[in-house]
Amino acid sequence: MHGKTRVVIVGAGIAGLSSYLWLEHLNITKLHDVTIYESRKQSHISQGSNDGPEFDASTIGACIGLAPNGLQVIKRLSRELYDEVVSSGHPITSWKLSTARGWVLADAVATDSRGLNGLMIGRHALWESFRRRVPDKVVQTRKVTSVQTSSVTSMTVLDFVDGSSIEADIVIGADGIWSAVRKSIFDNQYPPRYEGLVGVGGFIPASFLGNLQNGVTEVVFGRNGFFGLSRHLPSHSQSSKAACWWSTRSLKEPPPDWRSIDAKTLQNELRERHAGWQNEAVQKIIANSEVDTVWPTFTTPLLPVWHRGSCILIGDAAHALQPSSGQGVSQALEDSEVFARLLIHHISRDEGDHGTGSFDLLCKRFSDVRMPRLKKIHDKALQTSSVKQDMGVVAEFIMYVVIWAISKFHSPA
Repeated sequence: MHGKTRVVIVGAGIAGLSSYLWLEHLNITKLHDVTIYESRKQSHISQGSNDGPEFDASTIGACIGLAPNGLQVIKRLSRELYDEVVSSGHPITSWKLSTARGWVLADAVATDSRGLNGLMIGRHALWESFRRRVPDKVVQTRKVTSVQTSSVTSMTVLDFVDGSSIEADIVIGADGIWSAVRKSIFDNQYPPRYEGLVGVGGFIPASFLGNLQNGVTEVVFGRNGFFGLSRHLPSHSQSSKAACWWSTRSLKEPPPDWRSIDAKTLQNELRERHAGWQNEAVQKIIANSEVDTVWPTFTTPLLPVWHRGSCILIGDAAHALQPSSGQGVSQALEDSEVFARLLIHHISRDEGDHGTGSFDLLCKRFSDVRMPRLKKIHDKALQTSSVKQDMGVVAEFIMYVVIWAISKFHSPA
């Protein structure tokens, strides 16, 4: 391509911010024009607001689980960013898998084959770490409503809610599960799919965790739902909200307006649902904490391709996974790195105007690398997603056996 390439990133969540930082890391932003468009107005990061962009399918209550592979992407991107993220979260060294009947199914080591651990971190803390490294002038608050690709030219037209439009050489659709980019390029053939699950969660004092040791994340399974608890701040933190909890249960239809559900109703329903669970920490949490967040579970159907024209989808826009995968954020991070590394070759080769054919080849290479990995993670997550559905006694005990067996062979990736 001659002159500057205009790259537009749609979405300022983790996938979009990580994409920009990788382009910056590879010096693409020095030679080319890169802009992020975000539909929601973002509070200044120093205010510590929780009003930042929504996060992807790894969001569990008010926290995010980062797998070892995701942390390694951050480390390759910036050691400074990696150190900040690690110091803002709490390592996951092991998983305590127990039941609502008070039995411990397994104490599973959380290290992967390389001896690396994952991390539990507050969702906004993670977003802030990325956001403060992206210049304010790069992120513009403008809602993209649609994109128009061309099979003839290499340009894509982006339409905004105010009626204006712009052209871009490359569009990275990192706008999440409700992606306007995906909706446009597939003519809304693949809308988000509700998985029949809704989660609630919040922050709590670490003392509510009882005798749960530092580094241990406990997951409690029962006939009528699922409950998780963990630290999300460093062990030395004296914060009154150093730990987090989340509870997932089945709900046939998603709430019509889940952002405005009455908190007291949720609180009463939560206490009723877990009233008979034989776990001291769970009982203390439901008796003394408030519901901070509500998260209906939506996933992205498996897409035949992740690109069209000069548009590429990454993160949840391309492949929102079941939360049970534990890989939503980490896969978005992997996407951003792989695409940036391929893109640097695409725009630096001195071959004149590449057109749509060259970009199509880039996207096919990206898909060849990423799609098989995502398919494997997707299929594995389906094996465990059913444990959050309401069930009878027989199914409950079968679930416990399956969880015990899976824990023996699980790897954090």
